[in-house]
Amino acid sequence: YIHSIGIIHRDIKPENYVLDFNDNVLLTDFGFAFVTQEEGPLDHNAAYDFFNCGTSLYKAPEVEVNEWPRFIAYTPAVDFYSLGCVMLSVAIEHKS
Repeated sequence: YIHSIGIIHRDIKPENYVLDFNDNVLLTDFGFAFVTQEEGPLDHNAAYDFFNCGTSLYKAPEVEVNEWPRFIAYTPAVDFYSLGCVMLSVAIEHKS
């Protein structure tokens, strides 16, 4: 949903998820979020911001190596990578 309104979260990790009273999963902590000036959904082929932020364990590899002089911009794909890492960590923890 957040990508459909022009937001890249940039710090998706287990600690940023909470359950509401109906057991719905909610994403929190938008402190590192990048909000575009565009109206509507993000272009998944566009690059948006270069500031390296987020939690290394859940950060996409292309962003982890993001340093001068070779800056790589954030795209919505970095949130999907982080979500995959979160899902894997939950599955591994649940199996234990």
